[in-house]
Amino acid sequence: MKNIRELINLKPTGGLYGVEIEVEGKRLPTNLGSIWRIEHDGSLKGESFEYVMPKPLDLAGVKVALDYLDQSYKACATVVDDSIRAGVHVHMNVQDWNIKQLMTFSTAYYILEDVLMNWCGPNREGNLFCLRTRDAEFILFRLLKTLRSRNLKHLNDEAIRYSSLNYCSLFKYGSIEFRGMRGTGDLNVIYDWVRIINDLRESSLRFNDPNEIMAVMSGSGGVEFFEMMLPNTHHLFNKKGFDEVIRQAARRVQMIAFSIDWNTIGNRGINPFSQEGF
Repeated sequence: MKNIRELINLKPTGGLYGVEIEVEGKRLPTNLGSIWRIEHDGSLKGESFEYVMPKPLDLAGVKVALDYLDQSYKACATVVDDSIRAGVHVHMNVQDWNIKQLMTFSTAYYILEDVLMNWCGPNREGNLFCLRTRDAEFILFRLLKTLRSRNLKHLNDEAIRYSSLNYCSLFKYGSIEFRGMRGTGDLNVIYDWVRIINDLRESSLRFNDPNEIMAVMSGSGGVEFFEMMLPNTHHLFNKKGFDEVIRQAARRVQMIAFSIDWNTIGNRGINPFSQEGF
């Protein structure tokens, strides 16, 4: 079965996570060596930067980079404003995954999406720059079209870029982008968000396909499924009311989980009409 890199014809890239931090504030660091690249973002106002990791890092590397930025904040007496315009974007490298692994992860993510976005901050729920599937189900129909046509090209569209889980970055970096996290000067919160994503990544890889995700979710219940998928980070959440919220999300994502026979993925005799066919 071809992986994402082979399907899209990308150059191999190592590392797991890339982080982009949008910041508005005062006395923002301007000398961060090779640890962070400093960019200007026209959507931000006043004294502002976007701090971008030059290359993907593993989880330990992300911690080192965030600690370095935190030390720079303290050295500059930086004040980070609580701005609705600022957000944090995390890219997760999926070049080595196949389509089945990508969709299994996506199914798990969408089941937990509402509770994850709530944790990211109240102004991120329904935010036009990180829409949940409950805000705009269009992304689910794009995934459905992608799977039934067996062609990734349907995800290479700016119309779905501002979903909380953005697939457009697949075609440039071989990554999926998490757009949900609020802008914050508390870099420990950003690190916890990457840990949560990593938890979900590792847990999803234990499942064979989206059908199995749905079966386990249905059999265990919302809170138990949540704790199973985030074994190292579920304690960061207040789980009150989670069961019904997670069950409602699972109903939305059923259309993806049961859209095709997952055992046929990788059969090149089925619809092999383009290099992106799978």
